Amino acid sequence: MESMSLIKCNKCGEMFSDSYKSCPFCAEDEEYYNGKVKKRGHRQQEKKKKAPSVVGPILVVVVVLLIAVLVWAFAGDTVKGWFGGNQEPANDPNPGTVQQDPVTPPPDEPAVKELALDHTTLLLAPGETGTLTATGGAVEGYSWITNDSGVAKVDTDGTVTAVAEGTAMITVTCGDESAACAVTVQKKADTNTNTNTNTNTNTNTNTNTNTNTNTNTNTNTGATLTNATVKTIYGPLSKNPDGQFDLTVGSGESIDLTVEGVSGTVSWSSKDTSVATVSNSGTVKGVAGGKSTVITIKVGNATAEILVRVN
Repeated sequence: MESMSLIKCNKCGEMFSDSYKSCPFCAEDEEYYNGKVKKRGHRQQEKKKKAPSVVGPILVVVVVLLIAVLVWAFAGDTVKGWFGGNQEPANDPNPGTVQQDPVTPPPDEPAVKELALDHTTLLLAPGETGTLTATGGAVEGYSWITNDSGVAKVDTDGTVTAVAEGTAMITVTCGDESAACAVTVQKKADTNTNTNTNTNTNTNTNTNTNTNTNTNTNTNTGATLTNATVKTIYGPLSKNPDGQFDLTVGSGESIDLTVEGVSGTVSWSSKDTSVATVSNSGTVKGVAGGKSTVITIKVGNATAEILVRVN
């Protein structure tokens, strides 16, 4: 029996037996297109391959990114915690060792003061009261007791009341601690004080005073004040040959004058106020430079003159 080989058709690409002179598949297709025979179903026609689409992969990537954004928005901190994303690597001076968080020691608890009383002894008279103050203790609240209520009693606030003469022990307790005060009750001593004071004072004073005063003042009518002295703050004024006191003052300058050696009220007057003026208290003021005038001093009926030169 002769062996049969297959031949590939250059037209349709089908493999057929070499016993055929021509491709039976191409002949079948030609008859089918000419309407002579129906196309057999044993041969599948080669389909044209479509170009791969990129839309699908793009949609997948978009969906994945959208899911990642939503997860980060709502659970970003949790995700960072999973991967340790919020922890920055520290510069470990000892690589290979485990870094531990610093431990903050607990705050020191305040020291508990020992229970104590402000008095260890107390002296009272019957009927009197005193107050004891307790401090310290590990717990709150104090309890007060007396070993002899017939001598002294104590209230819940530490007030001690003396009852009768004697000695009682007042004790305060706080938890397992206690403190005590010895209270002594005794009467006060009577105190009577009588003071008699007699004071007799006889004073005899004889005083004889004789005072003789003789004052001679030139107050004759029309007389001059020969005993008068006129002074400035720089000293007394001198007299010229005419018996007048000499005074030099600058224009606009004021000089205060005083009169000594006279008795009575002193009055002042200026002969020409356009040259120099004088106040009632004796202040002379120069007005017109290069001129002179006379200032008159009058005490009673006696007078004295001052020649004032204004520079």
